[in-house]
Amino acid sequence: MLTEAISFEMAYRFFETLDKIKISTSLIKMAKFNGTKTTITAYNSLSAMYTDLVNYRFIDVCAHGDIWYISSFQSQSVLYGFTTLYTGTDIIGAYTLYYGKDSDQNRNLTYQTSLKTQKATIDSLIRQYRTNYLGVNKSYVYGIYSPCYAEAGWSEGTGYLADMRIKVKDYRNLYTI
Repeated sequence: MLTEAISFEMAYRFFETLDKIKISTSLIKMAKFNGTKTTITAYNSLSAMYTDLVNYRFIDVCAHGDIWYISSFQSQSVLYGFTTLYTGTDIIGAYTLYYGKDSDQNRNLTYQTSLKTQKATIDSLIRQYRTNYLGVNKSYVYGIYSPCYAEAGWSEGTGYLADMRIKVKDYRNLYTI
């Protein structure tokens, strides 16, 4: 269940980072792939996702488990009294970020730089998330000898999982703004 825990916490840390830059998430759709089928779980807030994260029970820490990934999300920013809605879709596939502007055209012109900066920040965080996800997914798909004893140097997958364990626990190094 190591891959399962790391992939879920990686996604949680992504949304936590958005929250730190004043972009609150109102809908999170997480996909869970078990090797044959995908199931979607929706969270209405970051705190609901956190509740699942802290209540997560490991059946076998030496098994890979399933792999979680962000399917889509809806977020909102109200910086400077200017509301912007963001919708990210197909995060690990053909990622697209849609954003809605205020109906006041003058306000849109005034806050255009802020809007571009926020969009660029979200895009950057998504790129970092995708890089991290693809590494965990690679070790999930190809498997490793034992995730329980993942020692760097045994294979590319074990080294990557060992690194991700450290990064996820000390999540300040997981995403950079």
